Parts: sequence; C-alpha cells; structure tokens
Amino acid sequence: MNLVLLTPLALLGFAALLLPVLLHLSRRQEHRVTPFAALRWLAGPAFARRRLRVIRPWLLLLRLLLLASCIALLAQPVLRGDWRGARPWVVVVPGADLAAARARLPGDAARWHWLTAGFPEIDKSINSEPQATASLLRELDTELPPDTHLSIVAPARLGGLDGERIRLTRTLEWIILPATAASPMPAPTSTPLRVAIRYDASGEPGLRFARAVVAAWNALDPDHYVADIQTVEHPVGADSTWLWWLADDIPPAVDAWINAGGIALTTPARPDTQAQTVWSDAEGNPLATETLRGRGRRIALSVPLTPITLPAVFDANFPQRVMSLLRGAAPAPVQAYAEQSLSSDGARRATSTPFRLDDSLIALIALLFALERGIAMRPVRSVA
Repeated sequence: MNLVLLTPLALLGFAALLLPVLLHLSRRQEHRVTPFAALRWLAGPAFARRRLRVIRPWLLLLRLLLLASCIALLAQPVLRGDWRGARPWVVVVPGADLAAARARLPGDAARWHWLTAGFPEIDKSINSEPQATASLLRELDTELPPDTHLSIVAPARLGGLDGERIRLTRTLEWIILPATAASPMPAPTSTPLRVAIRYDASGEPGLRFARAVVAAWNALDPDHYVADIQTVEHPVGADSTWLWWLADDIPPAVDAWINAGGIALTTPARPDTQAQTVWSDAEGNPLATETLRGRGRRIALSVPLTPITLPAVFDANFPQRVMSLLRGAAPAPVQAYAEQSLSSDGARRATSTPFRLDDSLIALIALLFALERGIAMRPVRSVA
C-alpha cells in the first residue's frame, strides 16, 4: 500500500499556513481605558516591554488543520496497492502438474483453486470432463476484487478455448508447466480430405488447372488431399468433402448433395440476388460469389476457368485462394499452446483500482469547520 498524489503541485498551498499564524500574532488584546484620578500621578516604565503572545492557541490550531485539510483535498491523495489486504489467488488449470506448481509457488499465503465451475479449493476432487477454460478465466477475472493478485498455472497445451486470445483486466502471472501423465492432451488427428472433380466436354479445358491446384495443396501438406476425378456421369460420393464441378448444368443429385452440407466450386451460374461476392479482381470486378444452399455452400466462378478469362490461374497464390474459398470462415480453435494464448500481450495488464480519500477529507473538513466556528463564536474573557 502506498500513498499517491494525483495533483502534487497543490502542496505549494501549504505556504498559506503562515497567514493565520501572522494574523494571530498581530492581534492585540483590546483594553478599554478608564480614567482614575489617583493613578495619574504614577509614572509608567521608561520602555514598554513587548512579548509575543498567541491569542486563543486552540483556535489557531483548528484553523491550521482546516487549511491543511483543504490543501490536501486539492492534492487528491489516493491509496494504491493491496490496501484491503486481499490474499492472492493461484488457479490451477486441470491437466497441469500440481506438485510442480506447489514447488514453483511455495508458501501458504495464497489461496489455491481449480479452474472449474465454482472454482473449488485445491483439496477438493474435480471431474475429468473438458472445461471451457477461456470462459472460466473471464468469469474469474470479473468476480475477483480488482486488487487481488492472480497467478494461473496452465499446462503447455491448453484446451477449452473459444477462438479468441484470452484478455483479462488485471496484472497476471502465467506459470506454464508440463501436463501430468494422468491427463495428457489428445494429439490432433489428420484425416485425408477427399476432393471430387467432375467435368464434361465444356469444362475439360479447366481440368488441368484443377489437377494443378490439388497437386499444390499436397506439396504443402503431403498426401492430405485425395483427388477423385471423374466425368459428370459418376455420382459424388458421400465421403467427399469438396466438389469441383466443371460443367454447365448442375443435376438435382448434386443440388441435393450441396443442400445436405456439401461445399461445391462450380462454373459461372445465373445471377443470384442472394449471392455474396467473396473474390474480386484489382478493379473490383467480382470473380466468385457464394450462396448458402441448405446446410452447404456453393461458390460460383463468375468467369470460365481458362487463362484468357481468368488470368489469376497463373498466380502463385491461386491454390491458396481456391482453398480459402472452399474452407470459408475458419472455425474457432479449441486448443492452442499456452505460450501463445496466455502471453503477456494477450492479457491486458492493468493497474489496481486506486482508493480515493476525497470523502474522508471532506468529512474531516466539515468537522474542523464546525469546531472552529464553535470556538470562534465564544466570547473572550478579559485578562486583568
């Protein structure tokens, strides 16, 4: 806890404390002269002796305190730090090594809790179900007092994310430890993605570009994309993830496949008022539009897939452009490395909320003013 002045220049006003002192020293006791005949023949002293004398010292002290309180109020003092004496919190994400966390943070001053629903204490048993880590951290940040120091113990790979970097409103201490052997993080699996390519005589010129695009994908991710190249007479398999339709007409079977959740990249189609432009050239002309069809999506090229009508086929980023069209909006990640999701630039570090002393000073000023007026209004006894 420390005292901070928001307006320190107001302390120059303490020079005004000399004013009431000078006023009290300059005042003289008022005497009323009463003529007395028997005393007029007595001679006074040769030199009058003067002595500094403070009239009504208690009133002077109250006025000094009142003026000092007003100056302190103008300086706007605040208290920063853990002035409430709140104990720090250590929150352990399930899956982190608790023994290593105890060794990393020794001592009994902090309160240890699990990052699960209700934030139970560390000695309570918890279930092994997956937890919404990001939501629980935001909830904990909202419920804890602003001045409570928070330490988060997390495993190297963190689950339960919602696609956004975790941003909290307090100064944090991230402690990243290896995961326990009893609760390892599941390794991500990679399943080959099947791309169905169907063509007829009108779309055969674009077939070589479709082959080149799939080959470029496999060059970046070997054996991850399987091309199923057939004529339009062959049906689209149910295990196909994407469809590249190089023909003019789309049969009802393909429409049903798209409505059931398929994603198709087709040749130019008739204008659709519900279509949304997802790719444009440098002049702003639309090159591809997207239409939602049931649970699926249809991406229609605005021009045929030939070098004359679509020069972008020779661009180096054309395979990535086609992949982004087919993938659409990327799903929110549910797992990430803790160093990436819990980094210092991912948390908005904020200072603790200061405690202002304005109300206390105003109450003190009112009390001192009432006492000063009460003493000042009392009559002064004459000293013989």
